[in-house]
Amino acid sequence: MGACASGAQDAHGFASAMNVGYIPEVSTLTYEGIFNEHVYHVGELEEERAVATQSFPIVSDGASWLAIFLKSVFDGKPRSATPIDLSVVIDISGSMSGCMTRGSDFAGGREATEDSGNRLQHAIRAVEWLVKEVLRKDDSIAVSTFNHEGHLVQPLTRHGDIDCDLFLEPVRALRCEGGTRLAAGMKTGRELLGMDLSESRNRRILFLTDMGEMDAGELGDLIMQNANDGVYVSIVAMGAEFNSSLTETVSKNRGSNYFCATNDAQMRECLVDDFAFNMFPAAFDIDVSVCSGSLEVAGVYGTPFDTKDVVDLVRKWTPQSNGYYKSCSQNAASHLSLYSHSIRQALPVGVIGNVIDYLEAPVTSITEVNTMFPSRIEDTGAMKGGLILMKLQERSPAAAEQPVQVKVTYKDGTGQAFEQVENVVMPGSMQACLDPHYGAALSKGLLLQQYVEACRNCMSMTNDGSEEESLAERRAVHAALTKSFQQFQACVATSFKEDEKMQEVVKNYNDFVALFSKQFDEDDETPSENRKHYGYPR
Repeated sequence: MGACASGAQDAHGFASAMNVGYIPEVSTLTYEGIFNEHVYHVGELEEERAVATQSFPIVSDGASWLAIFLKSVFDGKPRSATPIDLSVVIDISGSMSGCMTRGSDFAGGREATEDSGNRLQHAIRAVEWLVKEVLRKDDSIAVSTFNHEGHLVQPLTRHGDIDCDLFLEPVRALRCEGGTRLAAGMKTGRELLGMDLSESRNRRILFLTDMGEMDAGELGDLIMQNANDGVYVSIVAMGAEFNSSLTETVSKNRGSNYFCATNDAQMRECLVDDFAFNMFPAAFDIDVSVCSGSLEVAGVYGTPFDTKDVVDLVRKWTPQSNGYYKSCSQNAASHLSLYSHSIRQALPVGVIGNVIDYLEAPVTSITEVNTMFPSRIEDTGAMKGGLILMKLQERSPAAAEQPVQVKVTYKDGTGQAFEQVENVVMPGSMQACLDPHYGAALSKGLLLQQYVEACRNCMSMTNDGSEEESLAERRAVHAALTKSFQQFQACVATSFKEDEKMQEVVKNYNDFVALFSKQFDEDDETPSENRKHYGYPR
């Protein structure tokens, strides 16, 4: 996989929610989560840098795009020799007695049977995998639980000294009871790692929880406090009903990441197959920025911040940002200010900024993330994830080729800073452009972006509870969604008929269109005050 940011690693919750007829929350389907579920053939592996970019210009259907793939020298490599102290914290609150997939006995108000496999049983199974299949002899593991308070199950123990059956006996005896108080679990999980952090070891707290009643502010503060000590947090959100509104809080903290799992296969992929990548960061404080004199960024897709307004990502000249500009631009700003004051006609700061930004193209920081994680490389050599898509627009019409500079800065695990600059040329006159060697990967990225955008737009309209949209507006949205799906289905049938993940997207897309159509048909015949809400249950 290309190095991926500490955000959504999947979109499993989106499909799971639809299985029983709910239109999911918007936050269950992100561009980053979808991009990270797919593989892309984009050339040679990175051989030197912890983070590097490989960028491709695209012009498709009259729109200009820049595809940026993040790669790492650690992609597909075994984890380093540095051992890990892993503190596993299991949620044993009452909601963990529910099944992993919505629509089970739990959804009807009854507890799941032991045979059906409730969430706690899946969490117990995950600890068994870690102990029996994943950890090295010099690694250490601790286990604790939490509901309204934290509970010690097993202290931090060197794996080489563990008798597996004896260690797992109290874990297997766990039962669900009580409420959910994350702070109690975090406190116990952290205490088990000890206060002496002088030895060179990786340290991580792993939560196995359905992320029920948790406060986003409290969660962010706790993760940040631990990150300051070099203790990072991973959260595996179990089941379709996890609190998706908290995922952004997790992903924006240094060293942290989150995953959604609704079955055993997804749990194993996260904690067994990809353990060596998901638990060990490749780099920190990554900033990917673009700069062009004739093009500006209209949209960013595939980062933890990809729903942020582009205007908030653009660095324009102000007295506070002056230090980031070249010396000639700084001198020009100073001369403009001094001269205008000397003739008693002081120029407004905004006017000076417009002049400087004309002399030196504004920089758009398309992603600022605390942490990048590597991941596995498929047997075919394809990268899994690591894609960021940017939509570009011209500041003014241009017939000539237009240069774009892509710059990435980051720090490695020791705190040493690095920088890479890549120059890309966008074709002029909006002529179609798609690299012939990597056309399949680039086309897949564009298709997935269109899929997520169409579904998110409809979910936003459905889940905001607003009845302001006119019937004509709802009909237009429904027609556009249906047309978008038909085009997507045709493209996949032509270019990706052997791609199982793309076929899975077609199924999910079809399910979503059917759900949305059902609601539309009922709303079309029902007075607004009596319309049924199909959104994700609160």
